[in-house]
This record gives sequence, structure tokens and C-alpha cells, in this order.
Amino acid sequence: MEPLFEATSPLGETITLYKRVWTGLEESPESVAIVTGLHGHNLTGLYTLMRLAAFLDQVAAGNESGYQLVGNIQLFPVVHFRAMEAGAPVWNFDHLDTDVAFPGTLEGELTEKLCNTLLQHTVRSDTAIVLKGPERWRQEMPHVSILKSDGTLKKLTNAFGLEVALLEENNPLANLQLLKQWQGCDLKAFAIGTGGTAVLDRICGDRLFDGLLNFLLTTGLLTHPEKKSDKTDTPLYAVDAERVVACNQAGFFLSEVATGTAVQGGQKLGEVQGLYDGKTLEEIIAPEAGVLFALRHHPLVCSGEPVVWLLTKKYSRWARFLG
Repeated sequence: MEPLFEATSPLGETITLYKRVWTGLEESPESVAIVTGLHGHNLTGLYTLMRLAAFLDQVAAGNESGYQLVGNIQLFPVVHFRAMEAGAPVWNFDHLDTDVAFPGTLEGELTEKLCNTLLQHTVRSDTAIVLKGPERWRQEMPHVSILKSDGTLKKLTNAFGLEVALLEENNPLANLQLLKQWQGCDLKAFAIGTGGTAVLDRICGDRLFDGLLNFLLTTGLLTHPEKKSDKTDTPLYAVDAERVVACNQAGFFLSEVATGTAVQGGQKLGEVQGLYDGKTLEEIIAPEAGVLFALRHHPLVCSGEPVVWLLTKKYSRWARFLG
């Protein structure tokens, strides 16, 4: 474990960034950097990298029969420990959102320095992956996000073994995010959505661990004489084609369908109930068929707030021309 950055805040708290490193056998190996913990309540991402670190330690010690580390692997399990210590998305000292503070600067606030250091220690990799949770009060399907649809990236998204991949071409926040910075440095860059925040989902974390292990086998960073990477075909959706369903009534939203479910147009997805009497104020109906990608996780809603997000059209490079 290597400390990369350390500073003391005006409150006397120590801010430290660590990384774990495993060195491969080749003289000029492929390399991957895997990051999580940009927000302090992304517990599933941390759990996933804890499992991966324990596994790689066993491989390095020769205790995982047949596995051999060929490439170099860097893990950054906790970017902002102080935020995670408080169980909050951001650190309460400067309230800067680490997810949208890139590229950062060594002359800025402590969080900006932290982001800049992280970027400098990942841009020399060939491939980079960030595990992150959804926006506040939202629960999503575990998924892969990419910023361009070239053949190499599309092929590698299949290696994670998830049901959905998203193309985020028109994300207005992208220029301030780590994924965009990596892409600008010609890395093969991926973001993995870990489903939810604030609560540890071990089932999802175990699945993401399996996906990362399969990715390492697919890219040749890890080898095994008998275990080969699984072949999947992950459908790619465009984020700007996402269908958002909002409620008309204020109250308590209760979903009736889980994320990842294929739904039909006209199907009931949930309802809004009155806070004081429990009566149904409104039924939430699917406007068209699709995959239920995300749900409002916090049940208290105001009129007009989104409560359901559907993926309805798979990405096609011809869609922009055909409309």
C-alpha cells in the first residue's frame, strides 16, 4: 500500500490518499487503474474492491491455483476517507463534490488537490475503471457507462457481465468527471454503476467482483490455464433516450416493480399515497415498453418529481441521422 497524498485540513483532520499496487510478470505489461470512493456513501464499490484486493493478494502469494498476474493493477478503494467516515456524499469541510472536481489543481482546496493527485496517478494506465453510485435518492441497475461507442470499448463492456451499458455522449457534467479526463488522455475508460448508495448491497458487490475478475481475464491482465472469460452481449442504450416518468401528486412513492425488470406500456409501476391517510393519490403507469433502469429511492416526493427511469431504445449510430 502506497500513500500518494497527505495533508492536514484547518480542522486538524488528516487527508490521505492510498493506492494498492500489484506488479505483473511482463517487462512492458498492460495496466489498469480501478477507483471507487469518490463519494463517502458508496459502500458497495468499496466492498467490491476490498474483495478484489484480497483476491489479488492471494494470487500474488501463489494461493490461487492457476491464476497468474501478467499486467499491473492499481486499486484506489477510498478516495475521500473523511467523507466515508461521516457516511456522507461529500466532506463536510469544503462540501466539494469529488465526482465533479476534476481535473483539480494542486493550488486549490484540499479536495481539488486530492482529485488532481488521483488523476496524475491513473492517466498513465492503459485502462481505467471507476465504480460509483447514482445521484441522490435514486436506485439504479448495476451497469457500465462509456463516453464513445467505438468497437473496442463496446467489446470490453461485455466483459463485465452486466445487463445494461449506457452511452453518455451528452452528459453536461462530463467535462468535470474522472471518466472524461481519462478519455481525453486516450485511456480505455469505463464507469460502473453500483446500484445504490448509503447501504451495502453485498449481492451486487459480489456480482461486480465477478465482473471485474472476468474483465481482467478478458484483457489478459490475469491468466488461468483453464478459466476463460465468459462471453456476453451487453445491450447499449443512449442516456439521452432515457424515458423519465414523473409523479403528479405529492406524497409517499411506493414502487411495485424492481429495477432491471422488463415492463410493458400501460403496466402499473407503483403508486403515490397520502402521508396522513395512506390512500392512493396516483398510480404510476409505464408510458411505453422498456427496461426499468432506475427508481426514486427516497419515498417522499413532491409534485413533478421523477420517480421512474426507463430505457426504451437501444443505441444505434444511425439514430442521430434518422431521428
